[in-house]
Amino acid sequence: MEESSEGPDLCTVCRGELKETDRLEFGGARVCNDCSARLKLEELDITGSDEKLQGITEAQGQNILGEFMALARAIPREYGWNILAIVGQITENIEDEQARSIVENSTILCGSTVIRVGEGEGEVDPGLLSLFLVLGQVVDLSIMRSAVISGGLRMSNRLDEMILIGEHNRVLFDLLTEIDHGEDPQKELILASCLQKVV
Repeated sequence: MEESSEGPDLCTVCRGELKETDRLEFGGARVCNDCSARLKLEELDITGSDEKLQGITEAQGQNILGEFMALARAIPREYGWNILAIVGQITENIEDEQARSIVENSTILCGSTVIRVGEGEGEVDPGLLSLFLVLGQVVDLSIMRSAVISGGLRMSNRLDEMILIGEHNRVLFDLLTEIDHGEDPQKELILASCLQKVV
């Protein structure tokens, strides 16, 4: 019998190996008991949703919107600008163009969402941010699947692939251009850098 090629099951936050007693899933992501306690995940209100994202995601994304929005609300609103500012650097070591695009797009989604709904105060725990960015990728992929379904697009068709990219980028473009930057030059520069990724 062949040995399983799969590695150990790891915590999404700390990347440590999960134990049998680690049972929490947060938005589908496995989290160890220590990280769950440190981030107070079980105290977060995951019952809320978001009309803006609810209308552009399909079932999988909608199923975790409560968790995604709870993390977004736990982060200070101004910190969203920090998230948008790293879009250009976060993928520097990612060679695969598709993987790089997924990470950049989901980071834009996360940053713009925090600017829109963030209520947190103080420092942001890197573990919470890491978990938030992982869920952001799931929500962003759900936005793409929603565009495929609603447009009847064929994934193996080059023309439909281009249409999908355009529809997805339009969503990100709208999210970015709706942000109030208050004519702050630094914020305008961050937004322009992000928009460059989607136009």
